[in-house]
Amino acid sequence: MKTRQLQALALLVGLLLVPMAANAESHEMGPEPLTWLSYVQAQPGQSGPLTQNLAKNGAKIYDGLMADGHILSWGVTMPVNHRAGDDWNVMEWVTFRDWAAVDSFMQAFMAAQMAKSPEEMMAEQKEWQSLVVPGSHHDEIVRHQVYSVSGETRPAYINLGYQTARPGKGQALAKQYKEWGDPTMKKLLEAGAITGYGFATPAVHGGGNGTHILWYAMSNLAARDAVSAGFDAAAEARGPEAQKEAMTKFAETVDITAHHDRIFMIVHLGGGGGDGDGDGGE
Repeated sequence: MKTRQLQALALLVGLLLVPMAANAESHEMGPEPLTWLSYVQAQPGQSGPLTQNLAKNGAKIYDGLMADGHILSWGVTMPVNHRAGDDWNVMEWVTFRDWAAVDSFMQAFMAAQMAKSPEEMMAEQKEWQSLVVPGSHHDEIVRHQVYSVSGETRPAYINLGYQTARPGKGQALAKQYKEWGDPTMKKLLEAGAITGYGFATPAVHGGGNGTHILWYAMSNLAARDAVSAGFDAAAEARGPEAQKEAMTKFAETVDITAHHDRIFMIVHLGGGGGDGDGDGGE
């Protein structure tokens, strides 16, 4: 979240990867964290400077809150794959331990803003306007029902899989993920094939990206093959009849045609886990 934008958000709503800090301890299923995902479109040729700006300004507050345990992870990413109609090309995430941690952030943010002179605030606003296409900023806030990360390997990519549950089928989808998805993802995490994974739902509803996000983080894109192989092995272990039954239940639970995936490249990892060069392309 760009700090200038957060000031406006704070006035409007009092105020959402993906969680995977390089120095975080491995943990599972504690209090359900919140991730704030903030999307913006860089002005032509300004993707690199924009990611550098987000990394620099984010570190001023986020790193301290991360050291205090309020923030589990934060970083800046750019999409590897694009969809028709995309009106953004940079995404920043911040994963808070809970809503109380968001309050701690807001207090720190407002204190930092109040300490700035009018000239400093004007200069920041002018810089932001030179980097970002007006009106392109939008957010998602999600809550993790499953959250498991390992700090042994630095993540370089995040895969977000968006699913849309059929009306009244949200709980059924969560149950299916925990029964069929979680055991496989846990094995992949323990084997070091991925660096984190989870299952999230909107904490603040805004529409546009389905009802559930199935995410995992990885140190390289070869992990996608490992994930596919892991699920193929799980299906084979279940046997043809059990697998057919599982897929039938899944098709009854979600709108298959609404599914889509996003792959993000991490250009800065907060908390000392990235260099913040942010020199990605458009």
